[in-house]
Amino acid sequence: MWKNSDHFNNKNRTKRYSVFCLLKIGAQVYDSDLLIVDNAVTDICLENATIFEEAGPDFQLKVEVYSCSCEDDVLTLTNTPRKLVKKLKTSVGKSTGKKFSSALDRSNLETPLLTETVLPGVKCSLLASVSLRLEDARDGFSAHSLTLVGKEESPFWLPLYGSVCCRLVAQPYCMTRDAMAGFLNQQQSAGIPGAWRRRYCVLRGARLLCYSAPEEREADAEPALSVSINRGTRIRPVDTEAGKKTNNFSVINSEAGEATAQVFAAESREDLCRWMEAFWQHFFDFSQWKHCCEEFMTMEIRSPRKPPLFLAGEAASVYQELTEAHARSPVLKLNSVS
Repeated sequence: MWKNSDHFNNKNRTKRYSVFCLLKIGAQVYDSDLLIVDNAVTDICLENATIFEEAGPDFQLKVEVYSCSCEDDVLTLTNTPRKLVKKLKTSVGKSTGKKFSSALDRSNLETPLLTETVLPGVKCSLLASVSLRLEDARDGFSAHSLTLVGKEESPFWLPLYGSVCCRLVAQPYCMTRDAMAGFLNQQQSAGIPGAWRRRYCVLRGARLLCYSAPEEREADAEPALSVSINRGTRIRPVDTEAGKKTNNFSVINSEAGEATAQVFAAESREDLCRWMEAFWQHFFDFSQWKHCCEEFMTMEIRSPRKPPLFLAGEAASVYQELTEAHARSPVLKLNSVS
């Protein structure tokens, strides 16, 4: 956060600032923890994860940084406890003690001192902001340029480097929820009559999971078959002939330059229509959320806080730590609406 000259040459200054962030997507607004920083702090680190439950693929996440200068505390006798009042009366110097004594003699020591004070409100000003979109979501740690709003002569000014480092995670519903579930018949060997097996199939994320029974799914067991589903997958109806299953369709993927297919059969025309609609909706969601549907983006459990400064090594900028595990970084998670 601070320039080298500010950080290493001016550590004796007591100027402090309050800093927090607002994170907004449409009408959803969240605030971060309020931090007190001075020029002994190299980076402003906000460790909490912020989760937006409803976000579409066209979302715009605005991160705003606010700050204000912390004025020195003023010593007052407002609401001073009775025992402390007595100590003040006897522990200060003669001239000051006489002033306290005359004031305290006119008041009742059995009750706290009550004085009318005016507490000025704290005004935080917008310091910088950045807008993040779908293309900024990824499974790793990245830096984004801030647009500075404040000026150096402003009382709330902080000498920011001009960047914010965070991890933006997008978890569309098509990756976190079952898009379709039901029984399908899977062809075991092409051209062999009766070579079909009834499977309980679940379309979820980038996979069509095939179980022997629904109980295996409920027990979170390994599926008997897992078929890849991605933006390159093709669903094709299979021509039917006498003696073969009806309502057939094939799931075609390209592997190592060759097309491989798994053939399934729905148990009725209505089931076939429901599966086809689920596949088309799934592919549409994939086209909207793009790279966020290639692999599931996980939210890491945050690591423990950094040790105190007297246990830590030499202070370093966050830009010197970009290669560390991204689990240490703040997380902005998006749960989508399809």
